[in-house]
Amino acid sequence: MIAVDLPGHGQSSRLKSSFVVADGAKDMWQLMDHLNVEQVHGVGYRAGGMILLKMALLEPSRVRAMVLASSAFTVLEERPNGPFEKLPEMYRKGLLRNHKGDLDKIRAILSAKFVADISVAELKSLKTPTLPVSGDRDDSFPLPVAVKTYLALPKASLWIVPDVGHELFWP
Repeated sequence: MIAVDLPGHGQSSRLKSSFVVADGAKDMWQLMDHLNVEQVHGVGYRAGGMILLKMALLEPSRVRAMVLASSAFTVLEERPNGPFEKLPEMYRKGLLRNHKGDLDKIRAILSAKFVADISVAELKSLKTPTLPVSGDRDDSFPLPVAVKTYLALPKASLWIVPDVGHELFWP
């Protein structure tokens, strides 16, 4: 198993100015090549799911199957933002937990431009078995976006978790 902290997340360095999904996917393939990993079964959580989708679009023969947890092909533009202190409490708690209380890193993520460059048309060509898992109360990847992702993927099943928001694993 290989677990990676995305740019600006976990133990990685602070995000500079933008988070570009395509760049993250290319970086992941460089890492897999460096580790001599030919094919992957991937689980991507939140932005990691978007990177996993892009990885499959870039090199479809190398992604055997994937789970997209609290993720979809695009992020909602009206995602929570603004000063950390004004964010909903559950969102603040999740950020603090996921980034080990590093407020500088959290503020950099909140102010970064997020570039998601995946289209529904691209997804229709993807033959990778995929399981999107979504909370029915997710405000960052709301249910209609998760369903649109599922419907675009030819080999997908959808798992909707009732009474759960974006913090899928910590309701």
